[in-house]
Amino acid sequence: MPRYATPADLQAVLDRLVRLEQTITANGVGRTVELPEILNVRDLANLLKTSPNAIRVMHCRGQLPAPIRLGGSKRLLWRAIDVASWLNGETESRTESSRSR
Repeated sequence: MPRYATPADLQAVLDRLVRLEQTITANGVGRTVELPEILNVRDLANLLKTSPNAIRVMHCRGQLPAPIRLGGSKRLLWRAIDVASWLNGETESRTESSRSR
């Protein structure tokens, strides 16, 4: 059974999100672009202190927030803000949300 993140782990994710909310100047033309943080399977496994295979199993069982797809890719990716909300109990996993309907 995977061990979930501790409050210190959650705080580290939130600290990273705060840093990423800052905007950067793109191409020197004064245009600002917000950079959302994207977590892949390995990143999420490190955050939850489990293996990448356990993350894939949890995804298949609907025990994680819904992943995002970039450009039609089959890679499993999550927005860090979605994961932080899920860890904080503000959002449900896909299984929990389907049970509550």
